[in-house]
Amino acid sequence: MKKECREAPSPRDISVKNEYFAWLVNKVRLDDNHWCLMRRLHQKEFYWLSNTARDENRAHDGTDLRTRFANDCKGPEQEILDILAGPCSCLEFLVALAIRIEEDVMYTPEDGDRTKEWFKLMINNMGLMVMDDDNYYQPIVDDILERIMSRRYGKNSKGSIFPVKRTHGKDWRETEIWMQMQLYFDESMLP
Repeated sequence: MKKECREAPSPRDISVKNEYFAWLVNKVRLDDNHWCLMRRLHQKEFYWLSNTARDENRAHDGTDLRTRFANDCKGPEQEILDILAGPCSCLEFLVALAIRIEEDVMYTPEDGDRTKEWFKLMINNMGLMVMDDDNYYQPIVDDILERIMSRRYGKNSKGSIFPVKRTHGKDWRETEIWMQMQLYFDESMLP
């Protein structure tokens, strides 16, 4: 069987992709010691299961960041979108979710922009904070991401992005991420 030959990416394509990655990282920068983790999150495609089909909305939020980026860098939008075309990455999904948490759920003017805090909270809840560049082990990162996306965590929410004490009778493995997030913050705001 012949392999299909693909053209090498142009310097412009590489430049736009690198600038976009840097833009995403800057939105939620953990610190300067998690580059391997951030790169892997961007390499790994985000997916959802058929029983949580509404999680497709989280993927759309992630790919919509590409338009924000194109507007921020004031480049030719369609060219940039064409270069960045493809499925949503786990990094895009998490950055977009952190932005949505800040803008649509937890925004308070006196606290300023806490997007980075929400991202760090999710990374910590997933057990990925320990994967700094000195302790990075890709098979563990990949296993955690697969566990999250394939819903191989407890129906009681243990091991998910948004673990709670009470799931309100919901099987967390069949509850869309947006609902998980809302119940998580509802619970965490209780006195």
